Amino acid sequence: MIIKKKIRQSESKKFFIFHFKYIFYRYNLFICRSFEQSMDKTNLIFLCTHNQALSQMAEAIMKDLASVVFNIYSAGFEAKEIHPYAIKVMEEKGYDLSEQTSKDLKQFLGNIHFGIIITLCKRGEEQCPIIPGISKRYNWEIKDLVDFKGSEDGKIEKFREIRDLLEKKIKLFLEERGISIIL
Repeated sequence: MIIKKKIRQSESKKFFIFHFKYIFYRYNLFICRSFEQSMDKTNLIFLCTHNQALSQMAEAIMKDLASVVFNIYSAGFEAKEIHPYAIKVMEEKGYDLSEQTSKDLKQFLGNIHFGIIITLCKRGEEQCPIIPGISKRYNWEIKDLVDFKGSEDGKIEKFREIRDLLEKKIKLFLEERGISIIL
């Protein structure tokens, strides 16, 4: 049984916003544009070279933990198919990558404003273009899993290790911003 994690402070806010907007739209009242904008979620993107392992896992974990606070995306500079080991180790923890696809950063540029960019590998940081209007940019420099050499069991274990590291980093990232997670 998968226990869904919830963000305590946002649930009542989400409920309020839904009903507030419903009342205003239902009775043809106008909502102040600045009020609507202040309730928008921040767009956050995880970047790595190929968008096939690190960023896919980070996107799934962050969506599970903080989708009521952020709109979460992932992309790469040379999109490739999602690595089967990433899918396997994420399923072990109850994360489903079957609906996710590998995406190229170019498809987002000019279409979505990102408030937060998190690059996950050294090559990702080196290749990341300067994107105007970014509020925050972070580099977590995690070793790219696809480059890991070893036995099949060794590779799976490395994927598990990085999955757990990503989960810890994401929880710390949320905690530093005062976002509570209920397990």
